[in-house]
Amino acid sequence: TYYLWAPNAPRDGVGVIDGTVVAIGWNDDIIVVKRHASFRGDGDGWMIVNIHTSTLEGPFSDAELEKRASGATLTVATAEQAFKRP
Repeated sequence: TYYLWAPNAPRDGVGVIDGTVVAIGWNDDIIVVKRHASFRGDGDGWMIVNIHTSTLEGPFSDAELEKRASGATLTVATAEQAFKRP
């Protein structure tokens, strides 16, 4: 199980995206995270974290993510693959 934490943020058990990381990708501007929501009333899907403004948007479907992140160069990997990268 993987979580996304912000520097100096309290460790509340659900992380920045309020859930576990299924897949993740990033560039210099955004982090995209496919999440499994911790609270089952919340939606699963893609979350977008803007690195510059620290804003969070989502969840989005695969199609919605493609529209919102079009033009962004991202390599997305499973959480396990991404967190094991050197």
